Amino acid sequence: MTDQAPLLKVVGLKTYFDTPRGIVRAVDGVSFELAGDRTLAILGESGSGKTVLARSIMGLLPRKGVIRQGSVLYKGEDLAVMGERELRRRRGADIAMVFQDPMTSLNPVHRIGRQVGETIRLHRRVSRAEARSRSVTLLRSVGIPDVERRARQYPHQLSGGMRQRVMIAMALACDPGLVLADEPTTALDVTVQDQILTLLAAQRARRSMGLLLVTHDLGVAAGRTDEIAVMYAGRIVEQAPTERLFAAAKMPYTEALMESIPKLSDPPHTRLAAIPGRPPDLVNPGPGCAFAPRCRYSAARCAREAPPLRTIPGTRHRYACWHPVGGES
Repeated sequence: MTDQAPLLKVVGLKTYFDTPRGIVRAVDGVSFELAGDRTLAILGESGSGKTVLARSIMGLLPRKGVIRQGSVLYKGEDLAVMGERELRRRRGADIAMVFQDPMTSLNPVHRIGRQVGETIRLHRRVSRAEARSRSVTLLRSVGIPDVERRARQYPHQLSGGMRQRVMIAMALACDPGLVLADEPTTALDVTVQDQILTLLAAQRARRSMGLLLVTHDLGVAAGRTDEIAVMYAGRIVEQAPTERLFAAAKMPYTEALMESIPKLSDPPHTRLAAIPGRPPDLVNPGPGCAFAPRCRYSAARCAREAPPLRTIPGTRHRYACWHPVGGES
């Protein structure tokens, strides 16, 4: 990260859900910073809290039954204290989100060009003709061919990759400073995944915006990010520059995720490495390290005390573990 003031600063963010079973601690004290023109991946398996974190930053969670604490500072302004209407009015054009499933995010009864144009008109005082012209330019910029015809089509007439390109165009419509992409390549084939990720990276660089990429895929995070924050049970358990994390992971959970990746050097029919057990119950997580029941390095202290998130001196590498991989640093 550069020396400039962070574009996004999340401090002690907690998002709990009040359910009949009890309080679900979906996001439990998350803190991180993201500078402008950088990409940070929020990485973790299903249920780790990464999507709730992204939606909490965006203010997209319902007010009823949700307990929220902490700060979300965007350009020094706390989004967490704003109501939904005020947030949309003051920061709606500055922060955008690319959702996981474009088919459920796009309106099925409106043409593509109209939906992109509506995004522009919502935040910019332009005529319908100007909005239509800008929407065509945006769709062309994200690599949609035969754009005039595509703009007149409906979402069901486009492929999954094309629909995701439309979602990216809508996110970029008002030149945001920050884009949150929540699993943007889910359900896409490998070739299209690469195209979408390349497109996001190119747009981020061209527009000098910050990108928060939510993913469960280590391969996606490896080649497309500047830094990775690994989440487990609602907390960040390790964060480091991408190259350093892959070269010297300290958290056993991160190590286990990396070992679960299939390797080209393995002989055919090699059984994939899996993390034993299951994620903890976020209603009754219990004391100690949440990963301890699944950890090969677990000791008595791990079951009693939750380890703090500590930083390796002289680095941007922090981790939460009493018995880190490779020993203390």
